[in-house]
Amino acid sequence: MSKYLLEHKRITCNDEQAESRGMERSVLGVVDETRRKSRNTFMIRSFTLIELLIVIAIIAILASMLLPALNQARKTAKKIQCINNLKQVGFGIINYSDTYNDWLPVRRFQIPGMSSLTNWDKNLFLLGMVNGQRNQVFDVLGNARVFLCPDSEIDRDPATLYTYAINYRLSTEATPYKRGQITAPSEKMQMIDATNYNIYESAAQYMYLSTIRHQGGANVLYVDGHVSWLPRGKIPWTGGPNSGMPPVPRFWYWNS
Repeated sequence: MSKYLLEHKRITCNDEQAESRGMERSVLGVVDETRRKSRNTFMIRSFTLIELLIVIAIIAILASMLLPALNQARKTAKKIQCINNLKQVGFGIINYSDTYNDWLPVRRFQIPGMSSLTNWDKNLFLLGMVNGQRNQVFDVLGNARVFLCPDSEIDRDPATLYTYAINYRLSTEATPYKRGQITAPSEKMQMIDATNYNIYESAAQYMYLSTIRHQGGANVLYVDGHVSWLPRGKIPWTGGPNSGMPPVPRFWYWNS
């Protein structure tokens, strides 16, 4: 009987020891798991921060690469809008010519209802040849945005606001011309990007040609109504930087 009791106590003691060891292992396992998760959490947080810095660096590099392209695209868009403006002005001149027996508008003339000579742009507006809205662009008119080059904010004279110049050789008051008189109308400049209301081929007029609009060139409206862009160095003058560059008369004069 005593042997049985001793054996029972031994087994019970062993079970209690095993249970204690199991509980100890369980507690240690929980502690180890907690430590492991803490280490993993720290590693994950560190990796996320590094990844964020890498992404920011990549974005900065891409932005530095894309900004010049975006600026170029913005300039191109303004050049295209300017071309559209000049096309609308060209349609206005053709409407004027069709209305007034084929005559081209001169740079300054007096229209019914006006007490003095006014410039070609204001007159085309007042006669209804070109659409627009009122603002400060003219004395009493304006936001005829069609007369404002969208890239002209950089060099527009705040006193006059002129951004397009009519060809003086085709628009003098003393010798007006009919559209049908103009030889090679697809090569004759009617209007050009400039900072004055009229322009001619003398070196003294070269200063009015915009130097910084439209990627170093100028949009040109021709008598036939089409518009094209010319590099500044290829616009012919009788003096100045492009002196003697052919064909000066064909670009400026009605009968060449």
